[in-house]
Parts: sequence; C-alpha cells; structure tokens
Amino acid sequence: MNQKLKNVLIILLVYISSIVLALFLSTVVGSLYSNIFNLSCMDSIFVAMNFDKSCMVEGFIYTYSFLLPLLSFLLLKTKTAWLNYFIGVAPFVLLSVLIGYYKGLVIYLLMLLLGWLLAQTWLTVYKKLKK
Repeated sequence: MNQKLKNVLIILLVYISSIVLALFLSTVVGSLYSNIFNLSCMDSIFVAMNFDKSCMVEGFIYTYSFLLPLLSFLLLKTKTAWLNYFIGVAPFVLLSVLIGYYKGLVIYLLMLLLGWLLAQTWLTVYKKLKK
C-alpha cells in the first residue's frame, strides 16, 4: 500500500475512533466534571441546553480533546500528530475564544498534556518490552 494512503487512513482512523469513543464516554465525563469539581454544566458555553445535554456536550468535547492527542501520538509520527491534534481541536478552541470561555482553553491544554504524557509512557514501555 502507498505510504501516503496509509497515513491518510491512519489519520481518519484516529479522528473516527476519537469521535466514537468520545460519544460513548461523554455522559460519564460530563457528570464527573460537574460532580468532582462541584461545577454546574449550566454555567458553560452551552447554557441554552438543559442540564443533561449540556454536560454531555462538555463531556464529549473534553473526552475528544483527551483522546485525540492520545491516539495521534500513539499511531502517528510526532510532526503529523501535532498537526492532526491542532486541526482537530481548532474548532473548539476558536469557539471558546470567540465566546470568552477561557476555562475551556485551560482544560484543552490539560487534556493535551495528559494525553501526550500517557501516549509517551505507553510508547516508552512498548519499546522497552520489545527489546
């Protein structure tokens, strides 16, 4: 198989699997977010929705912003993974900046750091076990 085609298929796999997993985990993460930090999902950028849908949307965004760097750095080369992450999270970051929801930017950075560190840890353990 052509290398460029293989890279495109892996990038699509990363996006699709991040979205699907984030959809499955969105309600759990949204409710954890509101319960652990004692924050109401109603004071987020999704005020027009009712509480459950607002928490689900926030949970989806935060889960997606964690899974995207995790899967990108596990499956792609570093330069491609950074580009893949920034393209995938750019709409959410722009929406947060336009609305003035700066708490979301901090959470995106924390999710990036957590996903990147977890991916690097797994890759290091895999390389050591492979030897």
